[in-house]
Amino acid sequence: MGISINTNIAASRASHFLASNHANLQKSLDRLSSGRRITEPADDAGGLAVAMKLNHSIQGLSGASKNIGNAISFLQVQDGILASAGDIVSRMGELQSMSSDVMKNTTDIDNYEAEFNDLRNQLYNMTKSQFNGVNLFGDWYDNAGTQNTTGLDFANNDNNPHDDHSHGTHCAGTIGGVGNNGKGVVGVCWDLSMVGIKFLSGNGGGYLSDGVKSIAYGTKIGVNLTSNSWGGGGYSSTMKKAIDEANSKGIGFIAAAGNHRGNNDRNPSYPASYDSTNIIAVGAHDHRGASASFSCYGKKSVDLFAPGVNTLSTTPGNRYASYSGTSMATPHVAGAYALLLSSNPTWKVAQVKDALMKAVDSESGLKEKCVTGGRLNIYKALTNEPPKGGLIAVSPTEIDFGKLSKGDSRVLPVTFSNAGTDTTTISDATINSSLFSLSLNLPAKEVKDRIAELHEENPMLGHRGCRLGISFPEIYEMQCKAIFEAIVELNKSKVKSAFVEIMIPLVSTDTELKILRKLVKKVGKEIEQQNKTKLDYMVGTMIELPRAALQAKSISKHADFFSFGTNDLTQTTLGISRDDSGKFLNDYIDNKIFDEDPFVSIDQSGVGELVEIASSRGRKANKKIKLGICGEHGGDPKSIEFCSRTGLNYVSCSPFRVPVARLAAAQAELSK
Repeated sequence: MGISINTNIAASRASHFLASNHANLQKSLDRLSSGRRITEPADDAGGLAVAMKLNHSIQGLSGASKNIGNAISFLQVQDGILASAGDIVSRMGELQSMSSDVMKNTTDIDNYEAEFNDLRNQLYNMTKSQFNGVNLFGDWYDNAGTQNTTGLDFANNDNNPHDDHSHGTHCAGTIGGVGNNGKGVVGVCWDLSMVGIKFLSGNGGGYLSDGVKSIAYGTKIGVNLTSNSWGGGGYSSTMKKAIDEANSKGIGFIAAAGNHRGNNDRNPSYPASYDSTNIIAVGAHDHRGASASFSCYGKKSVDLFAPGVNTLSTTPGNRYASYSGTSMATPHVAGAYALLLSSNPTWKVAQVKDALMKAVDSESGLKEKCVTGGRLNIYKALTNEPPKGGLIAVSPTEIDFGKLSKGDSRVLPVTFSNAGTDTTTISDATINSSLFSLSLNLPAKEVKDRIAELHEENPMLGHRGCRLGISFPEIYEMQCKAIFEAIVELNKSKVKSAFVEIMIPLVSTDTELKILRKLVKKVGKEIEQQNKTKLDYMVGTMIELPRAALQAKSISKHADFFSFGTNDLTQTTLGISRDDSGKFLNDYIDNKIFDEDPFVSIDQSGVGELVEIASSRGRKANKKIKLGICGEHGGDPKSIEFCSRTGLNYVSCSPFRVPVARLAAAQAELSK
């Protein structure tokens, strides 16, 4: 149709109305011819509205029907997976039963364990199954706050805190390994629930930020305590805040003191050294109740000691292993904490901590090593009189008075607060501050800075042993004086059986031993003159470095004896820390790299050869030299046989190994 342009407005309006009238007339004619009142929706607006509403309802029902169909499909898939999971669990039970059969050989058991682990991975993968992009079994955790009380892995950023290191499983077994089942080990408190919260990777490393997340997560899901067998990094205000937040929620924080032999009072080891009141810092003791050689300590900063040497516990793959470290001591205390809390569910953190610390067995060797001066005694903690609810917290725990001259005084504020539940009255309070800095007439800050300067990242290879005696001869003079004065007292008491061997450690050159032997002799002569008596003693050295073994000819000229420190000699020869070797030694033995643990039975082809070289060269230069070994190898029959064959004069070992050592020594002599 063409375009019409009309400039006559009146004519245009008349044309519009004419067209409208024509349309209405046509509609009337349509109704008359059809016999229907309504021929289009506009003829009945009300009816149209009802019709449209019904149409929407139909559409909604259609959508609901579709959704129901999807839901049925969702549930059917979910049900199928659950049925498969049931079959898998049933098969895992069969495998576990078969692997416990003592009649099965090692190959069969390994195959059972391999299948078991594969099925376990299948179960885990099932938890991630999706239907049309939706998780069939929900998310364990998300940033919106969905809680997963099974555990989290912040190192790998997933929901599976599977232990790919063995350290965590070992600690968990000590805490809650199930008892009365004839299997493996028994945990301290095995009627409990544990949550795996992981932030360290398979190589043992991780980030403090993930550690903070782990603590926060434990607080979020409402655990009663956390067992923290980890450490490292400097002071972190964020970490401290997370621990304090856990404290505010009534959560105990059990922490390993550290394995670098340091004094935590001087060089803090975190997280154990934070001053949060919910922390229980734990050192490790050996079977004698003495501080383990590797354990950190601190009269003010370490609370108590617990077993941490050669601790047998669980490892992944249904295995068991013996590890050492404050990491092993910590779960003993964590288990004890859980046991106390299960018996006293209304107790606060301060009450549980107080009960554990008051129930220790006092040990003279731990008196200067920790706050309590003793080691964990769970029985006493359970049977002692319950702690009172009124517990006093003092803040700050340390006060720096600065430099004070004679007659000076300074007043600094101290806050006493009630950390318990009962009303408590302080009738008499005495505050004793350290006089160390005052005795030196130095500001406390200057003393602390000096201590920080002496801190070492790797103390095993640092400023220790004879090196310390070279730098600070007064230390060795003091020690020798104490030894010689003890000889004098024994002589006065007419004790004839005591014979003293002064052993200089970590020698690598003949000059070191020459200098320190001269120092020992000088102090001995002074004590002889002062007491008008003759001292009977020997001066020798500990051969614990490969260089010392190779230089035995020159070193022996200044030594009355060699004592082979095979523990450290094994470490320095193989480059393996005995404190950390448990993480991979099983793999080395399984792959036939080592026949046995070199820290249990001496490595005869490596360390043993160094002992043979040193013995031969030492005897050539000093025919009277006395030879022996000092270390746990002295209690191993195979090692004793080696020592006898090499011509050593003696072995030294832990008291509980003496009967076995004597028998092995006798057998070795008879076999010659």
